[in-house]
Amino acid sequence: MNLVAPWLLVDKLKAPVDLALNFLSLQHMQTETQAYYLDALRQNGLSYLYHENRLLPRDQVEGSLSTTLSTLGARSVDSQVVVRPKLYDRSGAEIHIEQDLSIYGQLLRFD
Repeated sequence: MNLVAPWLLVDKLKAPVDLALNFLSLQHMQTETQAYYLDALRQNGLSYLYHENRLLPRDQVEGSLSTTLSTLGARSVDSQVVVRPKLYDRSGAEIHIEQDLSIYGQLLRFD
């Protein structure tokens, strides 16, 4: 098994990638940055991606990971909600928000 830091993807990675893992970082990237990293992996023969991230952006800076993955032709093999966060104020009362901040675990296939 080879482990590679993301900043080595484009210039130095010259081996096929069977499985890439990402935990809680793609969700914070802009759409262009998400596509950049995922496309670099695809150019090295990426077969599968397992990630745990929010699929929908939390604010205007973050890209929609759901849209990026769809644009790049990722197909879901399996998906489940890993964490559905609850927010509380200082008194311990739950804060209800409309926005979906759920973290999804997904196994995706790239053809």
